[in-house]
Amino acid sequence: SLRKNDRGIYYRLGMAYYLRGDYAEAANAYKGCLANSSDDALKVECDAWLYPSLRRSGDEADAARLLAQLQISTLPGHPGYYLDRLLLFKGVKTEEEVAKTTASEGALSEATVGYGIGLWHLLNGRRDLAREWFQRSVASGFTLGWGYRASEAELRTLR
Repeated sequence: SLRKNDRGIYYRLGMAYYLRGDYAEAANAYKGCLANSSDDALKVECDAWLYPSLRRSGDEADAARLLAQLQISTLPGHPGYYLDRLLLFKGVKTEEEVAKTTASEGALSEATVGYGIGLWHLLNGRRDLAREWFQRSVASGFTLGWGYRASEAELRTLR
């Protein structure tokens, strides 16, 4: 059974639902992830997947609230890529600013940042640009990354 205080389980369960396209269930799992996150970096990692899950499940109001409540402006390393994704959606950062971090950690950042920018384009109706970024993410070869896996899933649905 699911332990109610296990952040990692909620995070991975959210990813499973997200990759299947079950965004309402992904959002529920990421809310559990968020409730069990103890610091800004962990919370941002959950929010970065909660936000598109909310948008894609039709919960625009909660998605907008999530961005409105976001007060963090910088985080180091991998959580920073997730924060940049949220700041891009919020309109605080530009695509060019976020894209500058694409190669900062090699394949890991290419997959993560590439998915984030592709997702931003996709949710704003720019399917061709989204496809280009998802392809770039997959081209990173970083198969262990969620950005890579999510990009693969998006490319299957964009055909």
